Amino acid sequence: MTIVNCHFSSREALQQGLPCPAFLIFSGGTRPLLVVISAPVSAIVKPRFNWHGEKRGVAFERELGVYSRPLICPEVAVPMSIQNVVSFLGIFFFIFLAWTISEDRKRFPWRIAAWGLALQFAFAFLVLWWEPGTRFFLKLNDVFNALLSFAREGSVFVFAALGSDQIGGGGMSLKEYLTRLGATSTDPVIQNAIRTGLVPGTIFAFQVLTTIIFFSALLSVLSLSGIKKKIVVFFARIMAHTMRVSGAEALSNSANIFVGQTEAPLVVRPYLEKMTRSELMAIMVGGFANTAGGVLGAYILMLVGFFPNIAAHLISASVLSAPAAFIIAKIMVPEKEEPLTRGDIRLDAESEDANVLDAAANGSTVGWQLAINVAAMLISFIALIAMVNLFVSWIGAFFHDGSGLLQFNIMVIAAVLSLIAVQRAGKIDTMMVWYALGGIGIVYLMASMLSPGIARAVGLTGLSAWLPLLFLNTEKPMRTQIPKIALIGMIIVVDLAFLIVGPMAVETKLSLQLVLGWLHWPLAFVMGTPVRDCLTVGRLLGEKLILTEFIAYADLSSTLAAATRGEIPRLDPRSIVIVSYALSGFANFASIAIQIGGIAPLAPSRRGDIARLGFKAMIGGAITSYLLACVAGAFYSGTSMLGVQ
Repeated sequence: MTIVNCHFSSREALQQGLPCPAFLIFSGGTRPLLVVISAPVSAIVKPRFNWHGEKRGVAFERELGVYSRPLICPEVAVPMSIQNVVSFLGIFFFIFLAWTISEDRKRFPWRIAAWGLALQFAFAFLVLWWEPGTRFFLKLNDVFNALLSFAREGSVFVFAALGSDQIGGGGMSLKEYLTRLGATSTDPVIQNAIRTGLVPGTIFAFQVLTTIIFFSALLSVLSLSGIKKKIVVFFARIMAHTMRVSGAEALSNSANIFVGQTEAPLVVRPYLEKMTRSELMAIMVGGFANTAGGVLGAYILMLVGFFPNIAAHLISASVLSAPAAFIIAKIMVPEKEEPLTRGDIRLDAESEDANVLDAAANGSTVGWQLAINVAAMLISFIALIAMVNLFVSWIGAFFHDGSGLLQFNIMVIAAVLSLIAVQRAGKIDTMMVWYALGGIGIVYLMASMLSPGIARAVGLTGLSAWLPLLFLNTEKPMRTQIPKIALIGMIIVVDLAFLIVGPMAVETKLSLQLVLGWLHWPLAFVMGTPVRDCLTVGRLLGEKLILTEFIAYADLSSTLAAATRGEIPRLDPRSIVIVSYALSGFANFASIAIQIGGIAPLAPSRRGDIARLGFKAMIGGAITSYLLACVAGAFYSGTSMLGVQ
C-alpha cells in the first residue's frame, strides 16, 4: 500500500464533504492507495496527472519517490465557473478595445481575427485541456527546470554558496534563517546547510540574473544547429496560410518566440524597408507582446517555487502571443496595401558563428550584457519608485479627512490658476520666478506668527502656484491646455472617490503601486480575476506598463513569498495563472525607446513610421498580453494548472 499525506484547508475539505483530517482508501490498479487529508505534506511524491485533473473522479495514482517541489493531491475536476465565462467575454472586450483605437474602424480584419482566435483556442485546448498535450508541455516544463539546474551549477562554481538556492521561490529572509539556526537544531533546512555548506535563500544577482547568461548561450547554440529555424518557419507557415498575413511579418513574429523585440526583425531585415505600415505595426506589436528566451529562465526561477508549472505556461504564452499579436495589430492598423512577401516564407538569416563553441561564447557575451542591463535597470527603477512613493504617500495624507481634501483642492486650483497666468503672460523672466518664491516665503513667515496651521495652508498653496512657473519653460510661451485638463480631471476623480468611498483609512499608506492597482482594477476583473485579488493583480499590471515586466514578475514573486510566510493573504491560484500570462511581454514605456532604437537602424528610410507607431504598438502589445490572460482564464480548470494546491 502507498501512503500519501496531503494538505487540504478546512474550507476546501468541507466543500468536498470531508472531515479534517480525513482518510480515503482507493482500490484498483496494482495496489491499494491510502490518502491522508490532514496537515502539510509529509510524504513527497511525484504526481501523475494532467493540469486539469481527471474528468472521471479523483485520480490519486502516485509513484513514491523524492521530488524537487512541494506537492499536494490533485483536485477533483473543476467545472466551468462564472469566472471562466468572464475571461471568455474578456477576449472580445479587449478586441473591442483595440477596435475603438483603430486607424480605420471600417476595415475590420475578419479573417485574421477569426483564424487568430481559432489558433489560440486550438493551442490552448491542446496545452491546457487535452491530456496528451498537457503531458507533453509538462515534459517541457521539466526540461526547463533541468536547464535551470544546469545554470545553477555554473552559478555555484563562480559564486560558491551565493549562487545556490536551496529553497527556491524566494527562499527565506535572513531573520527567519537565523531564527531557525542553532547548534542543536534538528531543522532539515539547517542540517542541509551544514551538510552542503550552501546557504538557503535567493540572492537575485547571483542566482536569477545568471540564468540569463546561460539561456542566451543555449539559444545561440540552437540557432547554429538549425533547430530554432525549423520551429520558426513551422509556426510562420501556419499563420501565413490561415490568416493570410505576409511571410515577412509571420517570420518575425514567430522568431519572437525565441528572441527579443529588437532581434526578431533581423530575420526579415532585407524586407523592412519595403514593408507596409500595417506590417511594421504587426512586427512591433509582436515584439512588445512576447518575452525573449534569454530572460525566460529568470522569470521561471523567480516563480518556480510557488508555481512549479510556470515554465510550461510561459512557453504557452510565447506561442499564443504570435497569432494574438496579429489580431490586435491588424485591427489597430488595418492592411491597406499589398505586402511584398504575401505567401512567401523564406528565412534567409543564417548564424554567423563558426561552430558550437563560438556560438556559446557569443551567446554568453550577449547574455552577460543583458544581465548587467537588467541589474542596472532594477537598481535605478526601484530606487526611483521609492523616491516617488515618498511624494505619493505625502499626497495621500490629504485624503484621511475632509479638511485635508479641501486643502488638496485649494492646492490644485492654485496650480491651475498659475497655468492660466503663465499662458496669458507669455514670456516670463527667469528672475521673476525666484522673486515669486521669495514673496511666498515672506507671506509664510507672516502667517506663522498667527498659527502653524494657517502657515502650512498658505505655504502649500503658494508652492502649488509657484511650481508650474519652475517646471514650465518660461523663456517662451507654453501650451498649458493638457496640464490644466489633467489637474481639473484629478480634482473631479478624487472628490468623487472621496464622496462615494469615503476617507482613506488612517493605516492605509498611499503609494504608486496602490494607485496603479486602482487604475488597473477593472482590467484585472475583465480578465476573470477573483474580485478579492483584482487590486493586487492590477498593481502588477500597472508596474509592468509603467516600469518593466521584470520588476512586475519580481514583485509577484515577493508577493507569493510573503503569502507563503503568512504575512499577507494568499492569491487565488486562478489569479496567479492569469497574471503570469498578463505580465508576459515587453509592453512598457521604456521598451518604446528600445524598440525604436533597435529597429530604425535596420530600415533608416522608415524611421519616421517606426517612431510614430511606437506608442500605439506598445498599447497593442499590452492589449495582446491581456488577451492571452483571458484565454488562460477561460481554460482555467483548477490548481493543478500550477502544479500545486
